[in-house]
Amino acid sequence: MKNRIKYFHFLLLFIVTAANIQIHAETFNVSGTVKTENDIPIEFANVILKTGNSNETIGAITEPDGKFEIKVSPNRYMLSVNYLGYVTYTYEIIVETDMDIGTILLKEDAQQLQEVTVYAPRKLVERKADRLVFNIENSIISTGGDVLDAFRVMPGLKVQNDQISMIAKSNMIVTVDDKVIPLSGESLVNYLKSIPTASIKNIEIITNPPARYDAEGNSGIVNIILKKAANDSWNLNLRGAYSQQTYPDGNAGREENIH
Repeated sequence: MKNRIKYFHFLLLFIVTAANIQIHAETFNVSGTVKTENDIPIEFANVILKTGNSNETIGAITEPDGKFEIKVSPNRYMLSVNYLGYVTYTYEIIVETDMDIGTILLKEDAQQLQEVTVYAPRKLVERKADRLVFNIENSIISTGGDVLDAFRVMPGLKVQNDQISMIAKSNMIVTVDDKVIPLSGESLVNYLKSIPTASIKNIEIITNPPARYDAEGNSGIVNIILKKAANDSWNLNLRGAYSQQTYPDGNAGREENIH
C-alpha cells in the first residue's frame, strides 16, 4: 500500500512538472497593424514587447502593409511602437492566447515635423533579402548629429540610456566598412559618438550575418558605411603674411593634397 501511495505521488509530481514545462514552452502570436491617422500603413516601424523584469528585447519591424506578428510566451508585456516623426505609442497587454491588437494609429510629432525638409532621391530605408539599409544621406539627421543619434531612429534598433540592442536578437556586432569594432558597453558608445553623421553614407542592419562573420548564437550586425573621398580630386590651402618695420618682410606657402 505504501509503495502504491509513493508511486501515486511520484506520478502526480511528474504530471504537474510536465504541465508547467508545457505552459512555459507554449508561445502565442501577437499581431496587429500600424498606420498613420490618415489610414496609411507604416513600414519599418519598431514594435517592441518587454516585460518588467527582463532586459530582453522582443519585437519586430512592420511590413509594407503595416502588419506585424511576434511570437511570445504567456506574460504581461509593455507594448511600444515608434517611428521617426511620430509620437511613440505604449500600451500594456496580457498574453494568454493568440492576440490580434488590431490597428494602432500613430500621431504625427508636430515638434519634429517643424524641422523636416522632405526630398527623396532614394528611399530612406530599403529592405533587402538579409538586411535593412538606412540611407542616412537622405535623413534629417545627416547633419549635426553622431552615429548614436542615428541609431535612435533606425528601424530594428533600440537605444535606451545609451544601451544599444537589436530587436529580436540576443547579441549585436558593430562593424565599420565591414571591419568588426572590438568594443562594447561604454567604450563602444563613446566611439559611436565620435563619428559624425555627415561622414556616413548609410547604415546596414544585417539580421542574417554572412558566414565570414563569427556571429555566435542569435546575433545581428550593424554595419556603418562611411563616405569615400572622391577620386581625381584635390584641395589647396594658401597662406601668406606681411609685416612692415624698418624694412618690409613677408612669407608665403601652400599645401596641396591630391586624391
